[in-house]
Amino acid sequence: YIPTSRQRTTSVLTHLSQTLFAVLSAPEVRLERLVPAIWWTWLHLLQFCVSNQTMDPEEDAANKPWRPIPARKISLEAARALRWLLLPVCLIQSVVYGVPWQGLSLAVAFLAHNEFDLGSHWVIRNLCNSWGYASFNAGAIAIASAGVYLVAEPQLYRSNLVPSRSTWAHARRSDHYVLWLQCLDYLQHYSCS
Repeated sequence: YIPTSRQRTTSVLTHLSQTLFAVLSAPEVRLERLVPAIWWTWLHLLQFCVSNQTMDPEEDAANKPWRPIPARKISLEAARALRWLLLPVCLIQSVVYGVPWQGLSLAVAFLAHNEFDLGSHWVIRNLCNSWGYASFNAGAIAIASAGVYLVAEPQLYRSNLVPSRSTWAHARRSDHYVLWLQCLDYLQHYSCS
């Protein structure tokens, strides 16, 4: 029983499709690198989930009692220890796979979103989510293509940095989703043209 095992179907499909599209957008995909790309993505997703689930266990107990901490599959102290153990493990894994900056970027995004509680405001939460998706995509691309893509290819990063409404569910929960959609359209028009 792991923290990522009962993610909502939409969340799992989003991460799977983001990784798949990132890998498919790589200039040269090597099939033997597909499993390491998926492993790297899942390991970092585990890091985020453990971090997120240790932040407010009372909320999870009320709203998501099947998660490991409220279901008493793991204690809060053990989950926090796992969270901080996963940080160097993910960074080392990123160095081994040749994507140290993408791993560091994800670690900073997770810290900003969870530990620094910047995910509590809808604008900052969506910026952290976009940042995370871009980092996941950049890491998956680099691993799947064995580093064969060009860092100087700005369109590759622009397409990953501006999510096409991937954070719609988060924005919709607030009363400001129309503003968020207008911002996305503006960013896509001016950053990808």
